[in-house]
Amino acid sequence: MGIRSVLAKKPTAAALALLAVALISACSDSGESAPPPSPTAEPPISSEEQAYLDEVLEIDTLIGAIVLRVETALEGSYATRGRLFSLVGEEDVYDTFQTMVDRLDSVDVPPRYEADHQRYLESLNESVALAERLQPAIDAEDLVTFDVTLVELFVSRGRLLVDASPSFCAGALRSDAEPGCASAEAAPGGLYGAELRETFRRFLADFSPRVSAFPPAMNADEVFAELAILQPPIIEALETAAEEIREIEPPSEFADDHAIIEQYFEGTLDVSRAISQAAEERDTDAQRREFDRSGEVLCEAALSLSDEAKAITEIFDVPPAQCQ
Repeated sequence: MGIRSVLAKKPTAAALALLAVALISACSDSGESAPPPSPTAEPPISSEEQAYLDEVLEIDTLIGAIVLRVETALEGSYATRGRLFSLVGEEDVYDTFQTMVDRLDSVDVPPRYEADHQRYLESLNESVALAERLQPAIDAEDLVTFDVTLVELFVSRGRLLVDASPSFCAGALRSDAEPGCASAEAAPGGLYGAELRETFRRFLADFSPRVSAFPPAMNADEVFAELAILQPPIIEALETAAEEIREIEPPSEFADDHAIIEQYFEGTLDVSRAISQAAEERDTDAQRREFDRSGEVLCEAALSLSDEAKAITEIFDVPPAQCQ
């Protein structure tokens, strides 16, 4: 188990697209905390709005299908690199993205979804620019550049899901990406749980795609080269989340869990820095040891946290068999 395979996968696993928890923080005149937030439904969706969501979902599904085919090709083991890139090159990722942007530009947008639509367009245009970088990598059979670019496509996607409004995310975006849309179920722990859950959603959007499994066709030198590119933003995401979590004050019943989560970030940061060092020194044995240790750090937290804390964070909801 390793940091590229245990902590997260590229966004192909199903994640339910649900409504968000309304995060309301207020205090009474007496200075006491307001009651914890509860799931709050958005206004009913009109027929015009539903038609719009359906059209965007059709566009989004077409994009998702082609990206999934590319990822499936990368995850396969092929006799020659030429065969791999031949399969990938047949997908015309750039043309598909550009066509979908053009199509999205012609959609009538209800006022309720103007901000979501603009954010989605920004994300697709970013994807077009990234997809344009794929073709030279295909032509040169440059697996590192290709895979890193694909990772950045998934990072862009994750950030979109975090930013999207609940009903747009649930109705217009395919539900096969992590961290996924916001959950309709209130997090355990009231305001504390809601704040911690949102911190993890932002963290996972930047972190998860970058710790996915390497393509089987990649050789050791290419792994080192890709690690040199991906490790700095991985460490930055860990440091940012760790700092935000340190600033969250847990209620007494979650104090032990919060300390375990803080320790998880300290341990994972230590692992990530050691992986960077191993890549710099081109030490394959050290790299493998640290990949294994990343799984141990995750399992240590997963086995120690309460069920309520696991329900807040989800990343620690690891099958018991994986931690034996």
